[in-house]
Amino acid sequence: MSWWSHSGSLALLYNKETRITEAVFHSESNLLGFQLLKNIKKNAVDWTNPLSIALEVIQMVVAFFHSELEKLQQKLGRINEQTGQHNYANIPPTDPFKLDFLATTRSLNTLSQDAILMTATFTSLINVLDNLQKFKKATEDLEEDGHGCIEAIKIDERMDILRENCRSLLIEVKSLNKQSAVLIQVEYQFMAQKDAKVNIELAKSSTAIAKASKEDSAIMLELAKTSAAIAKSNKEDSMVMIELAKSSADIAKASKEDSAVMIELGKSSAAIAKSSKEDSAAMKTIAIETKRDSAAMKTMSILGMLFLPGTFIATVFSMPVFDWEEDGTPIMKPAFRYYWAVTLPLTLGILLAWSVTMVFPGKWAARWWKKAPVVKDLQEDSGSTAS
Repeated sequence: MSWWSHSGSLALLYNKETRITEAVFHSESNLLGFQLLKNIKKNAVDWTNPLSIALEVIQMVVAFFHSELEKLQQKLGRINEQTGQHNYANIPPTDPFKLDFLATTRSLNTLSQDAILMTATFTSLINVLDNLQKFKKATEDLEEDGHGCIEAIKIDERMDILRENCRSLLIEVKSLNKQSAVLIQVEYQFMAQKDAKVNIELAKSSTAIAKASKEDSAIMLELAKTSAAIAKSNKEDSMVMIELAKSSADIAKASKEDSAVMIELGKSSAAIAKSSKEDSAAMKTIAIETKRDSAAMKTMSILGMLFLPGTFIATVFSMPVFDWEEDGTPIMKPAFRYYWAVTLPLTLGILLAWSVTMVFPGKWAARWWKKAPVVKDLQEDSGSTAS
């Protein structure tokens, strides 16, 4: 007998006379092949029925696809969480419109394809188990001894278990395929809703643009009316411009005559400007030097005001104020404090008087110059009245 699937193939040849089973197994996965050889070496002594090898291969294939089915179920669960299609209260809801619909749809299509392959595999395995049940009748001679009978019973039980496992997994695969199909439809609905939402926004934008265009049309109509009025006014202005052109010709003729005079005036103005520029540079230099001299004079005045009172008082008090001993040591008299009592107030008074004369006379002069013309006018009015 033989069996083939997309995951591998198995061919068995049983010789009733020698009771030797020859098997050829081909698998796309190295793991299945090595595991099968390991199990055969381990249990070859107890396997007298040729169906043991086939059942071992089927059990390994079922276990492999069972693990793959669990991975697909986990993948589907993650997609359910991303799209919000679940009843888990501990998982916060998500916005499905922010999903990458292209990637999610691709994952669901891949999952659906894997589910279809698993459906074909489990259906094929069920058919193989049914065929093995028929093939078992050809090995009834092994049940003559007690060992063969016990092994035949174990094989029947094992075949029933594997058949039920395949049917159960087939139901799960079909359910997975239906769930993925439903999710694909949900994705399409989300895409349609997102497109509708975008279309609504586009419609609103189009309405706003149309409204603005209508308003612009009214403005353009008013502009057209205004342009017509301006054109009419321009026509009237053209006649005026013709008259002005004639007058301008006369003026140009007169201007030509004046140009010669203006050229001479220009030359004179250039010479005057050049001279004024040189005078301005000289005045600027004089102003800078005057400012420096003023600062120096101010400094000298302040220094003079600081030291002149003291010098003056020192001169006045140079009269015999100290007693000099024979060894040249001076003895200060009590009258020396009068020197400071007069010098310090006198110095402060001079500085205060200088500050007052520097600050207030400017303001008084400005006020006087403002009032002087008024007083002069009043005097003139009084004189004229008297005469």
